[in-house]
Amino acid sequence: FMGASYVQAKGSTIDLGGWHVSGAATMGEDYKWLSLVGDLSVHFLGGDGTDLTTDRTQTTLMVGPRITPIKGGHRLHKIFGHAMLLGAVHSAGKPIGGTTAAAVAFGCGIDVTPGADEVWGARLQVDYILPVSSDLGHSWRVSVGAVYRFHFAKPEAPTTERRPGPERGPS
Repeated sequence: FMGASYVQAKGSTIDLGGWHVSGAATMGEDYKWLSLVGDLSVHFLGGDGTDLTTDRTQTTLMVGPRITPIKGGHRLHKIFGHAMLLGAVHSAGKPIGGTTAAAVAFGCGIDVTPGADEVWGARLQVDYILPVSSDLGHSWRVSVGAVYRFHFAKPEAPTTERRPGPERGPS
């Protein structure tokens, strides 16, 4: 997934726009509903250096499990939920300087893949990010963008059928 993203911290009037990229790997054929996700987003508020509320950057890096219900799903869309349980948020800029905090995030989203091959599509994702070890404020992150799904072909099982050959008569 790669797309545009928006963050607003609780208790703040500052809106940060930026980008968001993530990748997921499923846990195998028997556990297609479970994947491990790596997630990175960077949000900016640029300024000219004269206003203490400008020149901020927030970087979020997280890892965690994602659940995608398979049964009863529709071919065109996949709904998912995730809990990023291992993460960090780094906020830099004026007036606070730089601060890094451990963080967790809980979110959900939907992938819409209209093609017959279900490879390219669009994603809408919403996350609640909660720094747990500092006074950085929690925030909501909304992201929208393109999703690409890698589908690896299953190896074909060897056939056990006998091929017709020349018939042999009694010798």
